[in-house]
Amino acid sequence: AGAPDLNQGYFPHVLEMAARYREIAAQHPKIGQHVFIYHPDLQGPLDICEVVWGSSLFMALYDRPDLVHGLLALVTDTYIRALEAWCELAPFRAAGNAHWGLYHRGNIMLRDDSAMNLSPAMFAEFVRPYDQRLLDHFGGGALHFCGRGDHYLPQVAEMPGVYAVNLSQPECNAMEQVFAHTVDRGINLIGLDGAAAQAAIAAGRDLRGRVHAHG
Repeated sequence: AGAPDLNQGYFPHVLEMAARYREIAAQHPKIGQHVFIYHPDLQGPLDICEVVWGSSLFMALYDRPDLVHGLLALVTDTYIRALEAWCELAPFRAAGNAHWGLYHRGNIMLRDDSAMNLSPAMFAEFVRPYDQRLLDHFGGGALHFCGRGDHYLPQVAEMPGVYAVNLSQPECNAMEQVFAHTVDRGINLIGLDGAAAQAAIAAGRDLRGRVHAHG
């Protein structure tokens, strides 16, 4: 069917909100100076594919990989068009940006929740190239995942433009593996559960001043 029309569905309402946020920022200079406008939650390419395709996507990675790659390419193209349209109304800030109250270097907050279901080899084939294209296009940023991601973090750490990682469930991860491929490699870990950070400190783990914790 080709590229979707961004002037249909809910996306025009999303752009209306971007224009409204900019209007508020212009009318109230202190808000404009101190309040960050988060970009819309566009998830990540594989996450979008799972929403569109359904859970049978994971079998299609084996059975119909060419079709999955075709959809991933189309989704990534559409992601770029959508976020560029947003940025025309609500540009990124030059020095860094924020999402969920978490400040990070770069611009976008990618989501890789669906990647928890993949092996490192599958991540390399079906996630990394499309995430990298977005990071390259939009000047880098942060990567979020729910569930387990310690198995693909070694690859994430090698991706240019990944400046921060946000994970929501440290209990699902081997945290030493997480620290080894984030803070030890110069990547900040933001929004980490406070109990996980305290446990690491109590065990003598050097967090290198690169962990932001809450709670």
